[in-house]
Amino acid sequence: MNIDWTFRGEPLADGLQARIENHLSKLGRILRDPADAHVVVTYEGPTHQRLDLEVVLNSPEGRFAGRGEGHDVAEVARDVLQRVETQVQKAHDKRLEGRRKGGAAPEMAAGEGA
Repeated sequence: MNIDWTFRGEPLADGLQARIENHLSKLGRILRDPADAHVVVTYEGPTHQRLDLEVVLNSPEGRFAGRGEGHDVAEVARDVLQRVETQVQKAHDKRLEGRRKGGAAPEMAAGEGA
């Protein structure tokens, strides 16, 4: 999975950035690859007191996005990733349900049928 980072202000701590990358790569495995993600981190305020985090995940399944803001960086990241994961899981379950119900009818060969 290709993850593009945009930092406005200062970058995230290495440990938190690695956790976000790990979580997004797990979500990429649920979806059909190739999946691309774009993460935007914005610190606001005179002393960078507030964080705004946006995650957009693009794949053949669709586009999944989450956005959050707050003071605690780890809590904001957890909430945003949970929102994206819920959307991904819902799309994955919908795809599996279509398969179970026989959503795509198999094509008959030219010699078959009356």
